[in-house]
Amino acid sequence: MAQTETAAKDARSEAFVKARRAGEGIPVYPGDMPQTLEEAYKIQDSGISLWPSAIKGWKVGRVAGEWETKLGVDRLVGPVFEELCFDNHDDVHTMPVFGKGFAAVEGEVTAVIGKDVPEGKTDFTTEEALGFIKSLHFGVEIASSPFPEINDHGPLVTISDFGNNFGLILGKEIENWSDLALADWEFETVINDKSV
Repeated sequence: MAQTETAAKDARSEAFVKARRAGEGIPVYPGDMPQTLEEAYKIQDSGISLWPSAIKGWKVGRVAGEWETKLGVDRLVGPVFEELCFDNHDDVHTMPVFGKGFAAVEGEVTAVIGKDVPEGKTDFTTEEALGFIKSLHFGVEIASSPFPEINDHGPLVTISDFGNNFGLILGKEIENWSDLALADWEFETVINDKSV
C-alpha cells in the first residue's frame, strides 16, 4: 500500500503526528474517539499523509472478543515507517519509545513479502497467502504511542494512531520455514537468560 498523499486532514491525526515527531505524550485522546473502522482508518490515512518518510511495512494486530464480533474483522493494521525499521541481527539495539505514553516490546514472526498481491484481492487460503512470502524472520515490534491509554479504548483508537506501532527490528531469518507446519510452531522469549 502506498503512502496516502490525498488523505483529508484530521485534527486528531495532526495532534498524534506532532506529538510523535516531538517525542511528547498526549494525556487525553485529542478529540472524539472514532466510532467506525472507516473513521479510524481515515484518521490513520491522514496521519500517514503528514509523516515525512515512506512506509516500509505493516504491523498486523489481533482484534478479538466482542470487538471482533462488533467490527466483523479479526485484524488491524498500522504503518511501519522506513526510519523506524531496522535489519538487525546484533544482540543489543536501542529503540525509542514514548516515556509519557504507552510502550511495549513484542516478540513477533515477521514476513517479508516477495511479490505484489493482486489489487482488490482480500480473501486467501493459507496456501495462497504463503505463496507471497519471501522469508519469515524473528522480529521485535516496538508498540508505542504518545497516548498512554491507547489500548484501553478498543481497536478503533489503536488504528487511529498508526496501530500503536513505533518501530520494528527484523531479526534472523527462520531457516526452512516453508517446510515447517505453521500450526505446530512454539516460541519462547528469553530476557537476561530467563524465560518470560
